[in-house]
Amino acid sequence: MKRLLYIIPAGLLLLAGQLLLQRDYTAFLRWWVTVAALGLLFLPLTTQLFANFHDKGYLFSKVIAMATTGYLMWLFSSLHLLKFTTASCLIAVGLGLVLNVGVFLWLRRRKHGHAPEAGQLQPGI
Repeated sequence: MKRLLYIIPAGLLLLAGQLLLQRDYTAFLRWWVTVAALGLLFLPLTTQLFANFHDKGYLFSKVIAMATTGYLMWLFSSLHLLKFTTASCLIAVGLGLVLNVGVFLWLRRRKHGHAPEAGQLQPGI
C-alpha cells in the first residue's frame, strides 16, 4: 500500500511532464538523470563535508558536481587542451570523480586520525 502512495504521484508527474514539455520531454529526462548521476558520483565527498546536515549534503553533491565538472571542462576548453564535445565532458566527469575520491579518502583518513595534519612531519621522513 505504501508503494502505491509513491507510484501514483510519480506516474502523474511523468504524465504531466510529457503533456507540458511535449517534444522536450526526453531531453529533460536525460538532463535530470545526468544531474542525478553526477550527484551520486560526488555523494561520498559531500557526506564527509556536510556530515552534520540531515541529508548529508545530497543537494550540495549535485551543485559541487556540476561546478567541478563545469570548471574542469571550461579550463580544458579555454586552454585549448580539449574541444567542447561529449567525450571531453565525460573526461571532465572522470577527472572530477578521481578528485572526488581522492579528497574523500584524504578527509576520511584525516577524520579517523590516520593522516598527519598539514604542516606536521611523519616519523622516519
